[in-house]
Amino acid sequence: MNTDSLAGMTDVMYTDAQGIIQSHKTKEALRDYFAANALVGILSDIKSYQLNIKNTTYEHAIATDCYVLADAMMKARNIR
Repeated sequence: MNTDSLAGMTDVMYTDAQGIIQSHKTKEALRDYFAANALVGILSDIKSYQLNIKNTTYEHAIATDCYVLADAMMKARNIR
């Protein structure tokens, strides 16, 4: 991502799990951050993860669930 093209955008600020203030230049970057952290959580206890696969691969279903969780986090933060 070329950060020069984001120069005029407002940062999306949040506090991470360690209490450190972080920022992302776009809502999409924050959504990806949330999805990546959801993936870490899912993979940390994959044996107990409940997955309903219909006409898709296991990997695609998990990735989709990560973004569903990320969208919920964005909505909870009133960003989206």
